[in-house]
Amino acid sequence: MARSLTTRSTNPKIMDDNIKILDDNLGKASAPDAEDVVYDNTDSGLTADDVQAAIDEIVDQLNGQSVSGVSLTLNENVNFNIDNINVKRVGNLAIIYLRLQTTASITGSTEIEIGTFSGIEYVGHIAGAIASNTNSSLLGAFVVTSDNKLYINFTGNVSNNTVVDLTLPCFILNS
Repeated sequence: MARSLTTRSTNPKIMDDNIKILDDNLGKASAPDAEDVVYDNTDSGLTADDVQAAIDEIVDQLNGQSVSGVSLTLNENVNFNIDNINVKRVGNLAIIYLRLQTTASITGSTEIEIGTFSGIEYVGHIAGAIASNTNSSLLGAFVVTSDNKLYINFTGNVSNNTVVDLTLPCFILNS
């Protein structure tokens, strides 16, 4: 004689009771904390040995770490001051945040060799448009050459005390 197996009830009351029991028990389940989960760092290059530490280490790398030893030497007679230079490390790459301020008006379209970076090695072509932080007008473009020289090509007149912010990615740190 064959027996039948019932896998679910069609009785709404029983179904509701089973769903309530399931919901109550799901709330009691818990996952381990990330610091309690072992992480194998063999292939990643990270130093972390648990998941939370690995996440924190990656976030620190993405945020960048401040780096010293990178500088920009301005050319003589250039009409700029370095207002701020900040270098962040992301892995073995450096991103340079540079703020320059004009010390005299610049008239007409002209390319100016601003200066030379030290403490870094150039990687690839770096160029981009720049705008004034003072009045948000387009000033021109910048380029960093293979010998780490920074040039700015202005498209028109630039007034004295104009602030220029540049973000320069893709350098390798020497140390």
